[in-house]
Amino acid sequence: MQARSAMKKPSVTVASVRELDREFQLKKRFDLKKRSNERVAVLRGPIELDHLPLDFRQLDRFLGIPRRDKGGNTMDALIGLIIDGDVTVKGAVVNAEMDFGPFLLVRGDLHARDVACGGSQVRVEGALTLSGALFGFYNHGSIVVEGPTRAACVLTEEHVIRLEGGLVSPVVRGGNFLEVSGKTVPEDPLALRLLAPELFDWSSWVGLGPAGQRSSKAEGESELAFIQLERELILEAIAEGRPLVRGKRAFKAPPRKTRTPTGHWRANMHFLDGVCVRADLAGFAVCHTPRWRDAEFGRLYGYSTTKGWGATSTPGGAPISLCYFIDAENQRSWRILLNDGVVVVVSGGALVRLDVLNAPAPLHRIRSVTDGLVVCGDDLVVHASSGKTWNRLEKGLPQGATGAFRDIAGHSLRDLTAVGTGGRVMHFDGESWHSLEAPTQVELHAVATTREGIAVVGDQGTLLVRGAEGRWRTFQTGDKAPLVGVAVLGERLFVASRLDILELAGDTLKPVETGLTPSFGGGRLHACDGVMWCIGLTELARFDGSTWERILCPDQHITLDQKPTTALPPPGAIHLEGLA
Repeated sequence: MQARSAMKKPSVTVASVRELDREFQLKKRFDLKKRSNERVAVLRGPIELDHLPLDFRQLDRFLGIPRRDKGGNTMDALIGLIIDGDVTVKGAVVNAEMDFGPFLLVRGDLHARDVACGGSQVRVEGALTLSGALFGFYNHGSIVVEGPTRAACVLTEEHVIRLEGGLVSPVVRGGNFLEVSGKTVPEDPLALRLLAPELFDWSSWVGLGPAGQRSSKAEGESELAFIQLERELILEAIAEGRPLVRGKRAFKAPPRKTRTPTGHWRANMHFLDGVCVRADLAGFAVCHTPRWRDAEFGRLYGYSTTKGWGATSTPGGAPISLCYFIDAENQRSWRILLNDGVVVVVSGGALVRLDVLNAPAPLHRIRSVTDGLVVCGDDLVVHASSGKTWNRLEKGLPQGATGAFRDIAGHSLRDLTAVGTGGRVMHFDGESWHSLEAPTQVELHAVATTREGIAVVGDQGTLLVRGAEGRWRTFQTGDKAPLVGVAVLGERLFVASRLDILELAGDTLKPVETGLTPSFGGGRLHACDGVMWCIGLTELARFDGSTWERILCPDQHITLDQKPTTALPPPGAIHLEGLA
């Protein structure tokens, strides 16, 4: 997962279409019938952004606008974004949904790496300058640029693109909806040579002649080929920052994935987090997509070695992290962090309440300590609770600093350690935060408490161990793959990347042989009560100190010919009774 930008966040204001229409003439520029009361965000330029997501809810989260009000009620998503001035986007402007999305009005020039839009209406009043691709797909949205447009390539697929100020770019076009300076752009078969063949579905071609023509189904006619682009592969390449134009870093398509029937989301289960509660009980946050920021739905799964599996759907969002908490009155509950910054409380097999944190930035992890709960996220946000009310812990944090805390651990609310971007490791002593001056600048992904201190893992195969005396020891894996998991099991220290599990033996990180067939990869680690779990993105394994066991969830491994093995529960249904 990419880190968020280190750029300073611009200030944002929110108003209704009616309130903004006089200044920006929104109803003349966009189709906003019967939407006068809906909300629009405004940024005043010139500004710089790391990236710009244009899908519903994603835009709200990116701008730090809460999804729920203080009463826990879900508010409507932003209907659009106005940038009043010039804007530079370091990465891509992306609207991945084909059918709809917030509109974008730029009242100046737009500089970006790529622009890819499906259902959103986009209008740029100045120039559009892209180092990469302009990609428009499907016929529900539109892209209009009043000034000149320059890009490495333009790809269209049945998408209205009007470039009123001219175009300097090769064009790959499917359909007849591209206009430059008021004229329809002809097909340009030679432009295909610029791009990787994996970007196209060649099954739509009947035959390709030397002039780039094909024979139509009507005998005797000849027409230029209609290009069918591989939309998902193009969007994946843009999201990962890979260029589409041929060259030394030319796009190369990954192996084609087996598609899953619509509705059988459980075939695509992704374990985003997990906790070992005790030797016989564990819980997992499950989403139907690894792109958890985009998801609207997910489930909490509980596994008991004696009672098997149970699950419950989460209300209104996807779970990204979870923990198990026993309060001062010995009340036991699951605490589930959703991707919209809400903490769901489930106890005794019932949904108890929703805690709306209204955090100013996305959150990543929730953990329990002996006397409370802690949550951490972007912009170095940390919230703490003794069970009901939440308070932000910010004293001692560097003023104006950017970055993120990716994980947090500790023994109590007066002894917390948070780790994250830029090699940042900070300790909270109950009064204030203090830097522990870690000897690295790489991004750190996970932290665990040890008997004498802490263990931290991150990019470049980095493991940092800090003892009671405050001295750091640094270890590194041979392949330097990013480490995402760390756990202490008795006197043993384990770490894991997404591909391997390793154990610290002396001064060496040695790969662990699980003995599982097929072989098990890696993932997040969590241990307690003499048991450790490895939570891979799509698989689980349990280790009792001597033997590894692959644990299969009954809602996994659905093929095109199979039906789900467990019924999807009705909204609000609870299936965790007896597991607590």
